[in-house]
Amino acid sequence: MKKILFSLICALGMSLTAYAETVTLYYVNSKSWKDVNAYVWAGEAYKTWPGEAMTKTEDQVNGFDVYSYTFNAEYINVIFNNGNGTQTSDMVWDAATPYFYENKWYATLKEISGIAGPTTITLYYVNTNKWENVNAYAWYTEGETNHVLHDWPGGAMYKTEDQVNGFDVYSFTFAREYVNVIFNDGGANKTADLTWNAATPYYYGDKWYADLKDIPAPATTVTLYYVNTNKWENVNAYVWADDAYKSWPGEAMTKTGDQVNGFDVYSYTFPTDYVNVIFSLNDAVKTADLTWNAATPYYYGDKWYADLKDIPAPASTVTLYYVNTNKWENVNAYAWYTEGETNHEKAAWSGEAMTKTGDQVNGFDVYSYTLETEYVNVIFNDGGTNKTADLTWNAATPYYYGDKWYADLKDIPAPATTVTLYYVNTNKWENVNAYAWYTEGETNHEKAAWSGEAMTKTVDQVNGFDVYSYTLGTEYVNIIFNDGGTNKTADLTWDAATPYYYGDKWYAALKDIPAPATTVTLYYVNTNKWETVNAYVWYKEGETTHEKAAWAGEAMTKTADQVNGFDVYSYTFETEYVNVLFTNGTNQTADLTWNAATPYYYGDKWYAALEDIPAASDPTTVTLYYVNTNKWETVNAYVWYKEGETTHEKAAWAGEAMTKTADQVNGFDVYSYTFETEYVNVIFTDGTNQTADLTWDVAAPYYYGDKWYAALNDIPAAGEITRVDYTLLNAGELANDNAKMFVHTWGDGMGDEDILMTAVMDGEAVVAYKAAINDLTQNLVFVRMNPEAEAIDWENNWGKSADLVRCEDNKAYFTGWSESTINVSCDAPTDVEIVERNTENGKVIENGILYILRDGKRYNAQGVEVK
Repeated sequence: MKKILFSLICALGMSLTAYAETVTLYYVNSKSWKDVNAYVWAGEAYKTWPGEAMTKTEDQVNGFDVYSYTFNAEYINVIFNNGNGTQTSDMVWDAATPYFYENKWYATLKEISGIAGPTTITLYYVNTNKWENVNAYAWYTEGETNHVLHDWPGGAMYKTEDQVNGFDVYSFTFAREYVNVIFNDGGANKTADLTWNAATPYYYGDKWYADLKDIPAPATTVTLYYVNTNKWENVNAYVWADDAYKSWPGEAMTKTGDQVNGFDVYSYTFPTDYVNVIFSLNDAVKTADLTWNAATPYYYGDKWYADLKDIPAPASTVTLYYVNTNKWENVNAYAWYTEGETNHEKAAWSGEAMTKTGDQVNGFDVYSYTLETEYVNVIFNDGGTNKTADLTWNAATPYYYGDKWYADLKDIPAPATTVTLYYVNTNKWENVNAYAWYTEGETNHEKAAWSGEAMTKTVDQVNGFDVYSYTLGTEYVNIIFNDGGTNKTADLTWDAATPYYYGDKWYAALKDIPAPATTVTLYYVNTNKWETVNAYVWYKEGETTHEKAAWAGEAMTKTADQVNGFDVYSYTFETEYVNVLFTNGTNQTADLTWNAATPYYYGDKWYAALEDIPAASDPTTVTLYYVNTNKWETVNAYVWYKEGETTHEKAAWAGEAMTKTADQVNGFDVYSYTFETEYVNVIFTDGTNQTADLTWDVAAPYYYGDKWYAALNDIPAAGEITRVDYTLLNAGELANDNAKMFVHTWGDGMGDEDILMTAVMDGEAVVAYKAAINDLTQNLVFVRMNPEAEAIDWENNWGKSADLVRCEDNKAYFTGWSESTINVSCDAPTDVEIVERNTENGKVIENGILYILRDGKRYNAQGVEVK
């Protein structure tokens, strides 16, 4: 570079002056950086980033230290920095102006004197509380107006590489006009309102320091003091950090002999490692979780004080406020305090009427009540059975809303407009829906028609069960979780504090859900008086059914119990078998899903205990009804029961004629027949044609099609769509290029339908496609479309099958394709192993990849042989 400058000067005819080998630059530390570095470069760097430490001179200007740095003059670029993320811009220095101050270069320090100081300040917070988040909230005041740098909780502080006494150091740079600052964790924890001084920018504990090295090493123990304002008989201190110092409730505090405002003072000394404390009487009566500060070791009411003399004298009365979120018609306050074993009431239960103030918050009326401060406990109530928990008030937070106390009405948050609820799919339903509603007067307002909307499967699991979520407006206070069919929960009312539903209970968090039992015992009340009582249990994974024992299950055990004259049978099995039906080998209950909270099955309902089963009226006769869907000319009822090997008939086959009633349902006549209740079995017949052998239930006496119903109006209207799953198997090749599969269906009694099929996955591979088709479907066509298609395009598709007749077992098989034709058959191809899902012994799924087996060889989904 020196040679280049020399040649340039000669070429310009300029006089040659001495070229300095080195240069010294000066940085005025107006930012109060702890470390000051200079990084210089030309085509290459002089030293690696962040350069070298500058030397602190004896000079000062405008109260700021001056730092110097001498280096080879050929390095014409410079950046001053603190080595911790804060720096000047890239600059080219000039030897004529070597002093840098507040973004400008000056020839001498004298020129800088009197110039306005820096526009920013960097403050440092030592995180002695080990907050997870550290924020700085800064402001200044003009007259009555507060000017805030960022809305509460302010801006996030920057974690530096420094530590002091094992605590991380955070920095925050902002404009100097914001003279006030609060450090906080974004929640309830924060420092006092602080005023900073540039000469002491480091905040530790409750003091400012000029430098980290000025911060003293911490004490190894601290003594805290609790003023027993609640007059607890025993006072304990429980302290912890990552672990507890002593097991709950900690250790007894020491009564000091001091008093303040008539309350005894207790002390407790412990290692300073334990930064959190709870003062308590017992499990239920305690303070909030607190973080202590050695500068304010006295706890009184809900505040910390530096000394007993700083604690103010108490008021003689306090006014409390209740926000009537329950919209009680009457609002009372019941107040008391306890001395020894004696409760002193302000007024007998249910207390005294509160005064409606005229204020409202979030649409709820506010009520007030003034009482003497010795009455430290209060219950708000409606004068009847509705009430809050037993509460202890604090004059600093006199407003009660929901289940919390607040300092002012304006501190009460606006209510959420939505809530997210979670359903743990303990029943392993294939589909999980949420049906939500609320009621106004006689009107039900649904979020969506039954069966509601599909819930979203989350990535969480608990006890091996998937967790589903659903977000809804908070006005929809009622919810039913269901599988889109007949299985569902009870009608539920949610609470935002416990949004997780598991089994039959709500929980606040997944971690609160207990580990499940590994077995369950179910009970069947033999109302049908079956000679043999079995339980058949199973669960499904995809298309595979896992049985505990082959049909018809295993024999149940006859217990010594009876209810309404019927024997009770028990059966114990592993809890993964979530489905059950009770059977005698011929007759059976419906397919049931059990719940451990209601293990007793009686009639057609589950009960929590035998004593919950209602007493039977024990009728001597029953009337059954047959809806003549077959339009038989003659309708008979043949009824019987068995004792041992003997069959007792009411009348010889084909029974007795039923009576035609005046009722009809869906155009079919209804017939009735009355007989003695000991005849528990029935067949409806015309003498030639007949139903299956049936066991009647007095709760569902109407027989239609092949089902029993409780009333005629429960029978579904004719023409309602019944859907069944239709599966196209061995269809992995059709998924190439992310194609979509549709099925077009038609048949007598139904219109044409285009249905998007759902891919059935095994690991990452598609093995089949499935669609819920109308049960009236007789014919269908499969159509392959591009991934952006929203519907079938008959003129522009990626191939379709011929018009097909619906396969009897609702399963078709992809057998290949040619040009625009998809080949489909109702018969499984003999040279291809049909894959619905991975099986225990199958080798068709390896590392999530599907292989097809033909003639002893293995092929991938594209038909290429894989060795």
